[in-house]
Amino acid sequence: MMTAKEFMNEYRRIGERITQLDNQIFDIEQTLGVKAVSYDGMPGGDSISKVTEDTAVKLATLREKQKKLRDELWKQRVKIEEAIYKLSNADHAEVLRRRYIRMQTFETIAEEMYMTERWVYILHGRALQDIANQQNYKTVQ
Repeated sequence: MMTAKEFMNEYRRIGERITQLDNQIFDIEQTLGVKAVSYDGMPGGDSISKVTEDTAVKLATLREKQKKLRDELWKQRVKIEEAIYKLSNADHAEVLRRRYIRMQTFETIAEEMYMTERWVYILHGRALQDIANQQNYKTVQ
């Protein structure tokens, strides 16, 4: 069974996977751009080398995976936003939104909400407890 914190961190995890895929796709596109150009001026039998063809197939596969991950990311964000919206304490909701959707540090949250960092940690723990109770997750953080 998942904890409330794991549920909230799922959005970040999916985002990180998308970033990794974006980087892979960028690298492959750079490779294709270089390999698709012939510098010898000699006509070739095939316009695309086998390596480039394989690379293009890999690129298409990664783009499809990227699309699925972006869909998954959006669905997870909606789930998290719905859970946060159901919280009755506005400070709890704001701390979770800033931490897990905006990816802010506790220090930044404290500064922007005019609170001590210690108080933000306390609110964060209480908010996760509220999420755990609401979503029937384990309460261990």
